[in-house]
Amino acid sequence: MTARLHLSIGERELSRNLVKRSSFPTKHRFLCRAAAALVCVLPALLAPMSVKSAHGQTSTSATPGPIPRPPFRPVVGSGAEYSVTGQSKGIEITSTTAMIVVGQEGSGYWIEERTLIQSTGGHRGQEVSLLIKKLMEGDPPIVKREIMRLGKKDSEIKHPKTLPDAAWSTNAVKLGTESVSVPAGTFECDHYFSEVSGKRFDIWISSAVPALHISLYPIVKLTSGDRIIELQFIYSDEKSRF
Repeated sequence: MTARLHLSIGERELSRNLVKRSSFPTKHRFLCRAAAALVCVLPALLAPMSVKSAHGQTSTSATPGPIPRPPFRPVVGSGAEYSVTGQSKGIEITSTTAMIVVGQEGSGYWIEERTLIQSTGGHRGQEVSLLIKKLMEGDPPIVKREIMRLGKKDSEIKHPKTLPDAAWSTNAVKLGTESVSVPAGTFECDHYFSEVSGKRFDIWISSAVPALHISLYPIVKLTSGDRIIELQFIYSDEKSRF
């Protein structure tokens, strides 16, 4: 199955910048677009949704509603690292993404995103590394500045924006509380379910995890089709790489 990647205006700009600055041969530059897509593809799913039970029937045991999002209260040095597996144009893509609070400026906080994209299959061994730094302010936060580093060159994307709600978060059903084991450890999680344009999402969140990933939810694990996101590591005293 091929996963379609839908990008916002800012994400398309990021993708174009990656392609322009990439040293890869042209035929391999789809990985640059995949880098931009896999960083943000899930929050970009903003289509209308219907909520169904695991058996495909409309749920009557729980009322669908938004998943509660914790207040934006960053702690400098804290962060979380995730693995993401899925497909793009029939090619298996594996990535790791870390989101870390690396500093404070006025009333805002700098959030650093470190992403490494690797492909297998027809382009085995190819990879893209990407470093992005965002100044986020307010609650809910607005991205005031965004700086991208590819190789040794920095470029700033000037498009202050609010963070969109993830499509699965706005109309979900809580299935219960479960103990979930991932590489970062075992967490007591609230398990939510929703369906977006015919695609099922299962989301496990825990207050023990920094709320920095995918529209600032404290995610432990998320599954949808062939895409799996799992918490790999929690940071407590990490420094910026910029």
